[in-house]
Amino acid sequence: MSVNYGNDVLWDGDLQPGYEATGVALVIQHAFIRLTTPRGSCPDAPDDGFDVRLLMHDAHTRTGLASIPSRVRAELLKDDRIDSITVRASFLEGELTLAIHGVTSNADTFDLIVGTDGTNVKLLRGDQ
Repeated sequence: MSVNYGNDVLWDGDLQPGYEATGVALVIQHAFIRLTTPRGSCPDAPDDGFDVRLLMHDAHTRTGLASIPSRVRAELLKDDRIDSITVRASFLEGELTLAIHGVTSNADTFDLIVGTDGTNVKLLRGDQ
């Protein structure tokens, strides 16, 4: 059975009134928002959110860096539109980069690359 991903206002760092995100693009958008929203800051979903800026301390050690993919994966799998996620984390020149490959509940695939220096979070790539 095919799952309707829904629709929402297009967001690329700024809201884009009049433009709509749908399909896999919406799943990617919501995954990025989930990774940049501090846990507990959304009243309707107090257990959701995972601010990747807070991972910078962990990224400085091998053990800490190795723990990041499973934590990111667990957060993204809370979205029932996502069936599987693989995450690679790397730390180079003061920036943590997360390379994410996902498969949706409709078997659509997507890639998302997120970078942070601990202050800013950038969507480096998000496509299907």
